[in-house]
Amino acid sequence: MAVRSFNFLPHRAWSLAQRRRRLGRWSLVSAGLALLAVWGVQAGLTQALRQQAQVHEAWQRGLHQLAQRTADLANAQPTLTAVQAHAAAIEHLQVDRNASVHLFNRLLPLLPPGLALSQLSLSGLQTEIQGQAQQQIQVAQLFHALHASPAFSQVEWLDLARQGVVTSPATSGTDLGFSLRARLRLASPPEMSP
Repeated sequence: MAVRSFNFLPHRAWSLAQRRRRLGRWSLVSAGLALLAVWGVQAGLTQALRQQAQVHEAWQRGLHQLAQRTADLANAQPTLTAVQAHAAAIEHLQVDRNASVHLFNRLLPLLPPGLALSQLSLSGLQTEIQGQAQQQIQVAQLFHALHASPAFSQVEWLDLARQGVVTSPATSGTDLGFSLRARLRLASPPEMSP
């Protein structure tokens, strides 16, 4: 006789089949979610790489512009130097422009009586004064007056020599020729406001 086996737990096979189906569905859903996650990460990385490339491109353009401006500045440097030299020359001319007027204004009050100027030369701010005096003390007075004046500096005594007999009855003695050198001090021109 054959033994028949009865399955007293029919729901067990059904439950196992249900679990397998659920496991299959969850596997498909998990695989789909994993694919979506990979696709999202890939899209994010691609966007980040694109943005990084744009930033890199902007930096490259900026560096190129900076190199161009540096080259332009290097080319402009000789021109700038020439303009600065020209401005310095103009400023020097502006300072020296009225030097002869300042020289006369500062020198004439310092001349003692009995002293005559024969030559007055101005080279830059260096002044050479030549003239004649009746007595040596008059030349000494002029020398000390120049030395004490704030308008002159570097006063030097160059020459003092007898020139000849004076024939005027009002004066007696001989004329003395003298030569002095001094540097005229000029105030800087006032700053021009824009």
